[in-house]
Amino acid sequence: MRINQREYLNLNQMYMNRIILLVLVVFVSLSAKAQKIKIDKGEIKLDEIKVAYIEGKKPVFKVLNLDKSYAVDVELKFLDDGAFGKDG
Repeated sequence: MRINQREYLNLNQMYMNRIILLVLVVFVSLSAKAQKIKIDKGEIKLDEIKVAYIEGKKPVFKVLNLDKSYAVDVELKFLDDGAFGKDG
């Protein structure tokens, strides 16, 4: 059984449409789950909910939990001066 060129092109078109649809569905589902992280006035907010505090100046920070009973010291060594704390 042979298919003619027109049928072959239609099959390819359907296959490509399915791939494009799948990529769009994956992209939309991933972007719907995206979370917005914001650092404002010493507070770290995740989707507008305060989750931690941050103290210090670049490149050395201290990140504290909400009741300030646990802290982590952070030193940024790999970011250039304009890459942290800017809305992009």
